[in-house]
Parts: sequence; C-alpha cells; structure tokens
Amino acid sequence: MNAVWPDLAPLADGRTIIMYDQRGGGRSQIITDPKQVTAAHHVRDLEAVRAHFRLQRFVVIGESWGAGLAMLYAAEHSDRVERLLLLGPMPPTRALLERRKDESDTAMAFRERLAAIAREMPDAEDPLRTRHEFFSLYMKQFFFRPDAIDRRRGSSCNAPAEGVRNCFVVNQATFASLGAFDLRPTLARLRMPAMVVEGEKSIPSTVESARVFAQSLPNATLVLIPEAGHTPRWSGRTCSFRR
Repeated sequence: MNAVWPDLAPLADGRTIIMYDQRGGGRSQIITDPKQVTAAHHVRDLEAVRAHFRLQRFVVIGESWGAGLAMLYAAEHSDRVERLLLLGPMPPTRALLERRKDESDTAMAFRERLAAIAREMPDAEDPLRTRHEFFSLYMKQFFFRPDAIDRRRGSSCNAPAEGVRNCFVVNQATFASLGAFDLRPTLARLRMPAMVVEGEKSIPSTVESARVFAQSLPNATLVLIPEAGHTPRWSGRTCSFRR
C-alpha cells in the first residue's frame, strides 16, 4: 500500500479512498503457505473489504498485478463495480509475462537476480535493505526520464521486515496459481467503463499489455502518457488520450 498511495493521494480530493495490504505481505497477516495465497484468495479478500465497509458499488483501482486483481474481482462481482481504473496493468497473458521477463533480463539479468534474492531473503539479516537493492535496480528500466525517480514519494520497501521478507513468496504463489493464463476472454465479458493508463515510452511489453487490456475491454479508454515510462504519475507530463 505504501508503495502506491503517497503518489496517488490527489485522487482523494472529494472522495473516500480505501486501501489495504494484500494477504501475506505489508502489514497484513504473514502467510507463508503458497496454497493460501492464490488469485482466488485475493479476490475473496477484496470482497471481504467491500462487505466490511458496506459498499454497494465502488470504483476499483489497481496497479500492475493489482489491475489483474481488479479485473478478476469485477468478473466475479460485476454488480459491485461501478468502473475500473487500471494503472500499468500486468501482462494479460503468460506469453506477454515471459516477454516482460525477457526484456528485464536484457536490462538487469532479471531471472538470475530474482532467483538470487528469493534464496537470500529467508535468512537475510536486513530484508528491507535486500529488497531495496533489488528494486532500486529493477525500477530503473521503467522510468523514461531518470530524474522522475526522485519524484517518487512511495516506496516498495515501506513495510514491516517480515512482510518484506515474505513478498516474493506471495508474488510467486499468486502468479503460479494463474497457470498458463490468458485474461482476454474474461476482460471481454466486463461491461463497466474502464480506463487503462500506461507510459507511452515504457518498455515494449508493458505498452503492449496496456493496449491488449484496453482492446479486450468492451468499454475502455487507453490513456498513454507521453514522455513517460511504466510509472507515468512521476513523469510530470500531460496526458494523451487514445482509444
């Protein structure tokens, strides 16, 4: 939550924003059993959050994997979702996910580094530093303007040590639960208005992911931010609206 909220706070102007740490990470209860951290569990958790606050209909905002979660939730609870705001959505197919990993491999030997940090994290004396070192390198590829990194107010490492230590368990288990996924047929069934936002200068697989999301959703608008990477809210640029 603290990785996203500080930079999206302006959305709260005149609105009530409800954010939560997903299961197994952040300040939520630590869950280390992969069988208890599936996409289906995440959907049920979001429905529990909605029920707790007695929301009849609400706008669901998701970034990266969170956009996938928002879409999966909307597929099961379309009567509860007024509209979707999907920021830099996850790859909509397993093939596009592998393309992103290939591009990250070129930029930073992603698969090798991810495997190394997964080995180090369980026994890391300082998991916050270990995660920070990884994300400092990983995030660079997603910024078109290097100076934009300094404008980021949120942090992927702003969480209790045990939540940080467990994040890679959660990520791996969640995506493993999706199998050889293709979200396009599910997206095609969603009729609520949706906006998909991505940086126009992001790495190719992320731009393609946003386009596929927007093309697959029947009532979606694709917003590409010029001169911005995968993290367009830090670009300082104006929007380019494209269908």
